[in-house]
Amino acid sequence: MYVCSDCGYWSSTRLWKCPSCWAFGTFTAVSTGNPKKWKKQATKLKTQIQHHTAQTRTCTMPELQRVFPAWIRQAWTYLIAWEPWIGKSTIILQILDDMLLKNPSLSIAYITGEEAESQIIDRCTRVIGKTHENIAIFQSNDCDDIAETIREENYNIVIIDSIQTIASNRSDSTPWSPWQVRLCCDILNRACKQEQTTLIIIWHITKWWEIAWPKYLEHIVDVVLYLEWEQYWNFRFLRFRKNRFWSTNEVWIFEMNTWWLQPVYNLKERVIEQSKHTNGSVLTVWIDNGRAVLIQLEVLLNKMAWKYPLRVAQGIENARLTLIIAILEKYLGLKLQFIDVYINIPGEFTFRDSWLDLAVAAAIYLQYKKIEQHFSFVYVWELWLWGQLIKTKFHQKRLTEATWFSVVDVSTIWSIKKLPEIYW
Repeated sequence: MYVCSDCGYWSSTRLWKCPSCWAFGTFTAVSTGNPKKWKKQATKLKTQIQHHTAQTRTCTMPELQRVFPAWIRQAWTYLIAWEPWIGKSTIILQILDDMLLKNPSLSIAYITGEEAESQIIDRCTRVIGKTHENIAIFQSNDCDDIAETIREENYNIVIIDSIQTIASNRSDSTPWSPWQVRLCCDILNRACKQEQTTLIIIWHITKWWEIAWPKYLEHIVDVVLYLEWEQYWNFRFLRFRKNRFWSTNEVWIFEMNTWWLQPVYNLKERVIEQSKHTNGSVLTVWIDNGRAVLIQLEVLLNKMAWKYPLRVAQGIENARLTLIIAILEKYLGLKLQFIDVYINIPGEFTFRDSWLDLAVAAAIYLQYKKIEQHFSFVYVWELWLWGQLIKTKFHQKRLTEATWFSVVDVSTIWSIKKLPEIYW
């Protein structure tokens, strides 16, 4: 038989190109040995079920407690991934330091395969200002040695940084190959499950913005986390992509500073502080992975300078802006056919949902009528073509986020025609 050294695909003939991973020249001959006659045996499996509650390692950081009250659970496997240099190792060290404040008896093993031990110590000093005695730092690329260490030592948490640099002697394939990554993850996950040890694996993504293959990794782990970033705001978003026994409708927001990732608690206050009380600028609520975030929307109306009026939307679709303008012209009598309309949402975000229909309509109306409005209203309703106002998705969550303000309650108003006479 012949087997691909990259992905482990088997073939009875030597192939030049692997039909599974498309690699060239990776098939090697292997001996299957003499055929054996397998005899069916009926066996009794004696299992002893111990009813116990899995231990949890809680955090003191409010940003983590709000999203995941029991962040680390015994015998769970966590996979955190995204681009290199984004701060995956940094945020893991911060979480470990935070957990040690509440659980000082934790025993942690930090195993690095791509950096030296001195580099991890320097990062600990930079991020948390010290090195904990409870955190044992190892440099190893041998998966079998790591699994044996997990079985012999009584560690509560094991961090693998990162899985692509580790290889096992059970396979002749090279490190980074999908077959090797899958095999190493299987070995480590089995060892940690047997020893009731929490396993945290750091991995990266491909240029197609997905977990680097094989996809098999996401199936065998319990929790998949993406640490994404917003380039111009310098924010980091830790999102759930999979969680076996918990909700995934939350996101943690951090801001990268000189030394570490600082949790963002006052995002709402920052938006209000940066906002100006001008006509044509309103507030609305954005749902990001289940978390409600307050954002600002700006509108600028200008006299038409060309043959046709311009409709420029930064952050929303131009088609939705055109639809809202048609509704305003039809039911509120605004004459926008000779006016250029510019919409902007600060930040490099693009929204495709209909939850900001009322916010766009209100901003255009305020700018058109030259009405200066104080930031005391939040607009979160959807517009239909005949002027009706409809509740958006996660409507109650948006209202809860806007409890500091006077939310525009349109429960008794079913038409946009009544909005000007009641609210302006």
